[in-house]
Amino acid sequence: MELIHYLGRFDFSDPAAPASSWPGSAVAARFTGTGLDVDLHDDGQNFFAVSIDGATPTLLVTDGNKD
Repeated sequence: MELIHYLGRFDFSDPAAPASSWPGSAVAARFTGTGLDVDLHDDGQNFFAVSIDGATPTLLVTDGNKD
């Protein structure tokens, strides 16, 4: 069972790959386990704040075409 919550503006025209290119968008997920893999495709410079179990967010910065 997927427990993913999309916050902000997302394009769901491809349900297997929701897309967002607007500031303030976020994805929240709840899971039980020892790890989580997330695939993100990025076409420009973006900033991702990642927080696990309520810890202080880690800022990830991208600089172009990256998966």
